[in-house]
Amino acid sequence: MSVRWTTKELVSVLEKFCTSPEGANARVSLAVPMGFGSRPNTSFDIKKIDLVPNTIIGAKEKYRLIIVIQEL
Repeated sequence: MSVRWTTKELVSVLEKFCTSPEGANARVSLAVPMGFGSRPNTSFDIKKIDLVPNTIIGAKEKYRLIIVIQEL
């Protein structure tokens, strides 16, 4: 199930992440579905946005803001 955000709602959600140092300094990543890019001009919706601990060894950021997308 996707959330159909307006630009204003998306900015509001992202601003909430910025209220904490962890969210404000998190690296942003995009999680794409398998087969992403196999069909040109495919549209996607944002499924969810999560702040998660960064598990990449040696990364300077402690958290990642993951934007998960799904095909329309």
